[in-house]
Amino acid sequence: MYLLSNVARMFGAKDYLHLAWQDLTPKVIVAVLAKLRDQGYKQSSRNAYLAAMRGTARQAWRDGLLSADTYERLKDIKNKKSADQIQAGQAVTLDVQKELIRSAANNGKYTARRDALIISILAFTGIRREEITNIHYPGDFIYYSEDDTWQIIIHGKGNKDRRCQLPSAIMNSLLEYIEDERGKTEGALFSRYRRSRPAPMPALNPLDTSMINSIINDSLKRSKELSLMRITPHDLRRSFATTMNAQGLGLRELQILLGHSNSSTTERYIRDDHSEYLKKAAKVSGELLK
Repeated sequence: MYLLSNVARMFGAKDYLHLAWQDLTPKVIVAVLAKLRDQGYKQSSRNAYLAAMRGTARQAWRDGLLSADTYERLKDIKNKKSADQIQAGQAVTLDVQKELIRSAANNGKYTARRDALIISILAFTGIRREEITNIHYPGDFIYYSEDDTWQIIIHGKGNKDRRCQLPSAIMNSLLEYIEDERGKTEGALFSRYRRSRPAPMPALNPLDTSMINSIINDSLKRSKELSLMRITPHDLRRSFATTMNAQGLGLRELQILLGHSNSSTTERYIRDDHSEYLKKAAKVSGELLK
């Protein structure tokens, strides 16, 4: 009722109990939405207000206080998609991803190898930041001797596990990092470094998700080419989806790799260039006309 009370106060009423809701008209609702927009409310918030007013109108109609014609016209006022809903986040180019990794690898800190590996794994597997912090060594590592490959168990949302296979170059770098720097102690794959020692402490100091953001932000600041950019861990996930789709992986394949329960979610991660569709269609149509 909070939203309805806010609307009521726009018309000078004390709260929602003191407004004649049966007097709602499409013109009134449009005016309310316009005022909310002018006050800086986001589209998602304005949609919530619209839903509350439509629900009140429905009840007024059922109680015989609102005509069927007015109610039908009110129903025709539709929610609008917010900018976030239309296109949340971004996909960055392969060159940008490589520069981000290079910047992390040359940060001059004890954490350089760890940071570069974290960004590499995010960019080239598409896993979530929460998922990379939840990988444990050696428990989540599976070795296949028949083809000399490794797979890693990813603990996803809703307690749903899946596997990922790193590109061989990244996997080799990861194994070298474990051998030379991390050590084979059981615990989180990636953990914090204490300032007084050049090695992580897997059992005591696992990374949290905020540190994944910090690693990326620090790498952006250290790069002349990327210092003005803003890239999030989820942008690397979108970049993976977009790149793999451009290389021919289908929607179902990407859905499995990203751990989505619904393919429509996967589809929103792909930032392809629609103009290419137009060119392709025009070319095919031109061939058919010959």
